[in-house]
Amino acid sequence: MPPPPPAADATAAPTGVRPVLPVDPDPVPDPAPFSPFRPSRAVHPDPASRGPNPTAVPADASPAVPAVARGRFITVEGIDGAGKSSHVQALAEAIEAAGHPLLRTREPGGTELAEALRALFLHREMDALTEALLVFAARRDHLQRVIAPALAAGTWVLCDRFTDATFAYQGAGRGFDTAVLATLETWVSRGLPTAEGGESGESALAAAAAVAGEGGSPAAAAATAATAATAATAATGAIGAIGATGATGAVAPAAPLAEPLLQPDLTLWFDVDPAEAARRRAAAREADRLEAEDLAFFDRVRDGYARRAAAHPQRIQRIDAGRPLDEVRAAALAALAARPWATAT
Repeated sequence: MPPPPPAADATAAPTGVRPVLPVDPDPVPDPAPFSPFRPSRAVHPDPASRGPNPTAVPADASPAVPAVARGRFITVEGIDGAGKSSHVQALAEAIEAAGHPLLRTREPGGTELAEALRALFLHREMDALTEALLVFAARRDHLQRVIAPALAAGTWVLCDRFTDATFAYQGAGRGFDTAVLATLETWVSRGLPTAEGGESGESALAAAAAVAGEGGSPAAAAATAATAATAATAATGAIGAIGATGATGAVAPAAPLAEPLLQPDLTLWFDVDPAEAARRRAAAREADRLEAEDLAFFDRVRDGYARRAAAHPQRIQRIDAGRPLDEVRAAALAALAARPWATAT
């Protein structure tokens, strides 16, 4: 008799029905479009742990997109009449000759809004607090719209004045509370790409306390440090209070003051005697509101720059701007070339 038919397989699919392939529990995500403002997304952290997937694309099917190197941030500082603007062009040419893309800008200014605030700042009467608020408002817009995006895209930024000028002019020149300035600096400079070794909000406040206390009594220095600590606490709460809100109106948690601030990689401070600077200004142009201040004011501003340089010796390079023009230019170019990152691409 013929052998019996084989037993039916209970797991086999019925005739005419397409079998169901196993479903990958962790499918490969579609690759996100590359943007220089965010890191590229990995396909999978551990391909060996994924299990079988007959439709998976090999990990080496497409080349990885190289990360964009962050640009360098260079600032020039000095009292009005120090001649710093005369050397910006030479610095720009040196940077571009080394193969680096470059953006030149200034403060206050650099955006439509910041330039409008600059006009008010230079030509309208106001007190020191109003000056500081206008400068930092302009700086926030400048950082968000111009400086931070350029650095993130790999472009170098050369800026005529930055935060050091605020501490020198409003802090030392006007005698305004540097702890308040440090708090404003923390507010406007957080949540942005930072320079290598960029300082935190806490260290910025501490540096402001050290600068303000320098040359004074120990009690005064201690009082300034206490003020800075109080400002740090206030800044944490205040920034949280003005943070992003959701549909329910809940306040988003504030980022810690330890978050790095965006700081220049190099600051060239063109230092000159205020009397010499006044002679240069008088021969060059009609004075604006700040340039019309007396020598005592610019003596204080110069001292403020000196204190900033003492507090940030790795970043701020003093250039003796009282020498002949070609010697000053050579010193500025040498200070830039001395930085290990200032080599040709």
